[in-house]
Amino acid sequence: MIHAVLFIGNTPKRFMRSNPDQLNANIRFGGTWREVPISINDLADVPPLTTLESHPKLKEVDPTKDFNPDRPTPETIDLNTLKKSFFDLISSEREKRLEKPIENNGKVFDGDKQSQQFLIEERNRKTKKTRPTSWITADNQITTLTNADIDELADVILDRRGQEYILAREVKNAIETADDKKTITALFDAYMKR
Repeated sequence: MIHAVLFIGNTPKRFMRSNPDQLNANIRFGGTWREVPISINDLADVPPLTTLESHPKLKEVDPTKDFNPDRPTPETIDLNTLKKSFFDLISSEREKRLEKPIENNGKVFDGDKQSQQFLIEERNRKTKKTRPTSWITADNQITTLTNADIDELADVILDRRGQEYILAREVKNAIETADDKKTITALFDAYMKR
């Protein structure tokens, strides 16, 4: 899996975590994918395009050409292949959303899987202790969390997980039952804009 950012011109537009084939199938005219560290999940933090090396398996779309014949488009691929492609992209986007930083009570905490795991473990063992727990925020500040704070953060994680899985499933179900490419593409685009 490659964690990549799509540049249009010199501007980073969106992240995607997938294999090279899926990334290449989802490049836009005038665009280029660049691999970035998984720790970068905000477009504002993406280094300039000129400082990032190209990945040997990722294609670039030459903006001087009118089209990219290697890129499948909704018009050139069959309905089931388009659905499968969008299912994979929705799953990838869902996982990315699940790892966004978590904000609670004015503090921002890391949302990656390891941080979530630590928090859930702390919640499970909190019944054995009554003293506050030291925790590190997303900006590397040490803060103190009470048992109630840990419960709230864990609830935020679990609620977000449930909401994102339901939303992704609803869109996948709608795509599955759709019978034309225009509707499928519109459903996918609406999901990506949420």
